Amino acid sequence: MKEKKDLLIVTEQFYPSSSTDSILMTQLVEDLSNAGISVGVLTSKLLPKSKGKLKNVDSYKDVYIKRIKSFHLSGDTTIIKILNRLSLMLISFFYIREFKKYKISLCLTTPPSFPLLGIIGKKRYKTKSLFLLYDLYPDVAVKMNLIKENGLSYKITDKLYKIVYKNVDNIIAIGRCAKEYLIKNKNCDAKKIEIITNWQDEAKVGNTPYDKEFAKIYNLDKKFIITYSGNMGLFHDLETIVEFAKANQKDMPNMRVILCGKGDKKPQIVDLVKKYNLNNVLILDHLSLDEYNSLMSISDAFFVTLLPGVEGLSVPSKTYAYMLAGKPIISIMSPNAEISLEVKENNAGICVENGDVKGLTKHIRKIIEDKEYYEQLKKGSIAAGKKYERKVITKQYANFIKKRLDGNK
Repeated sequence: MKEKKDLLIVTEQFYPSSSTDSILMTQLVEDLSNAGISVGVLTSKLLPKSKGKLKNVDSYKDVYIKRIKSFHLSGDTTIIKILNRLSLMLISFFYIREFKKYKISLCLTTPPSFPLLGIIGKKRYKTKSLFLLYDLYPDVAVKMNLIKENGLSYKITDKLYKIVYKNVDNIIAIGRCAKEYLIKNKNCDAKKIEIITNWQDEAKVGNTPYDKEFAKIYNLDKKFIITYSGNMGLFHDLETIVEFAKANQKDMPNMRVILCGKGDKKPQIVDLVKKYNLNNVLILDHLSLDEYNSLMSISDAFFVTLLPGVEGLSVPSKTYAYMLAGKPIISIMSPNAEISLEVKENNAGICVENGDVKGLTKHIRKIIEDKEYYEQLKKGSIAAGKKYERKVITKQYANFIKKRLDGNK
């Protein structure tokens, strides 16, 4: 029998997908391989632009990739997405033998069949099982009003994840609030939980000088720009941002708010901006990487938001890119959320609770008018960003994996 490789990463998205999970896992594979850990990947073929052309067996920088041959219906409707996901979940169980080839598996949160595969691989092949917890399902789906807590969908999914929590060797949480939530609400063993945050690639953000031409395109030159970018999802508090812009349209004439991205909440936010006739808010779609870096270069501060009750269920990792760019963070969420804690501990920006438009106005006015204060927050943001550089965090993963390979827990 061949000697087992070190680590199997089980993720729905991987290269060449451009999703956040794919980018993070692709970078992690690269850095773990460079650290001397032999890695393989089990992933899906659910990449819309591939049109079924992805190979079932492939490689990426000499890393072995096995893609699950689930059904892939074309289209972007909710029912098609559900059918594709159900197909992936069911067919993934036929790939359990992949775990036999590895000493450790690292399974991502979704779909729930993936961490269950890790448990089966542990029982059948003695492959140590690690569970990388990003958004905490099904609880986050309840907060988004997608399912009911007393409904069958919640009960089934919650039961599946509880099986994972009980049987997995280790859980990797991406924030302190997530760890606390697991201990308090899911009866998880604190000793099983390791906190390793997400990261940003220092080589790809924060290095673009002020792009004056980009600013001119949108008439933003010489404006104080506060940007929200990324997913405009159901658990992001964009309403407080819009209400802030409405309240200060006359009092802060040189301030502009940019809302950039897509998501389920975007249509209602667009309607709200139109209803209020806000000329101090600019709404953009997803940008190319170069355009995104240009936007970061002209932005003076960045919004990060979560609705009340979502802390512990999700951590907006885009914050680390903002820190690397050296700009103050404006956190609109619970003071106990991971991002709020990081911002306060590092003096990297300001924190207000949801709906506190007066407090938000007070803090932002000070940022704009007090240049010394603004520079202090910039320095705090830069210092914090260094802790979340790719090379720092992936080294934590490498050390964590190596300890488990040595049999230490």
